[in-house]
This record gives sequence, structure tokens and C-alpha cells, in this order.
Amino acid sequence: MGPGDINFIKASWKEESRRQEEYEARRLAWIPNDVFNTGLERRISRLLQTCTCLVACPAGVEDDWLAGYIVVDGAREAMHMVYTKPRAFRRKGVATALLASAPPVKWYTQRSAMMRHMEEKWGVRYDPFILEDPGHPECLL
Repeated sequence: MGPGDINFIKASWKEESRRQEEYEARRLAWIPNDVFNTGLERRISRLLQTCTCLVACPAGVEDDWLAGYIVVDGAREAMHMVYTKPRAFRRKGVATALLASAPPVKWYTQRSAMMRHMEEKWGVRYDPFILEDPGHPECLL
């Protein structure tokens, strides 16, 4: 992955996080954008250093152009994010292929547009508290 890939992952992850949390439960809507973005930037940076990140790129396209990605913590069997670009790649099996190629997961920690489908198709369950487990290397406490 190049610097452009990392920047894309961080930007899309933050955008998707804010959109989904506001839509689903308004749980994070009250957090000021600068606080939300700074905190999530730190979390994403730590996760990208310690977790498996698989990316999907269309065949024959420049290396810095991603169709989607998945971030998985194999030790905790947790998926932290799965994302595919809207319109061009959603509902085309990109996320399914990424998940099939990743270490096995039972949990996800970050809601995204695809999670309800993933719950039904793959049997994963939502647990945002895995990052608070003191035995976990990404523990925020």
C-alpha cells in the first residue's frame, strides 16, 4: 500500500463512520467534528499498524486506486472496517471477496453500510468493546 492508499482508507473510514453513526443512532452526532476526526485518525493509524489490511484494486488500473478494503484483527477474530467505493463497486462482490480472503472473523467493531448484510450472510456480530479489552494490543484504556 502506498501513501495515497493510506490517505484514502483514513478519509473514507472517517466519512463512513460519521455517516453511519449519525444515521443509526445519533450516538456520535454530538461530538464536534475536530474531536471526532482527531480521535478516529489516531485509532485508524494504530489499527493499520497492527491489523491485516487487504485492498481490492481493479485489474489493469494504477496501483494507488482502490475499489475497497478490509481491516481485520486475526487474533481477536474482529473486523474493524470493510468498505467498497459507492456506485462503481458496491453490490458486485468486492466486500465478499475481501472477507473470504481475510483471516476468519466473528465480530465487527465499526458499523458501515454493509454490516447488516454481513451479519446475515457471514454470521458476524457487532462488538465495539473489543478495543477496550485490556488484553488487546489496541486497548484504548
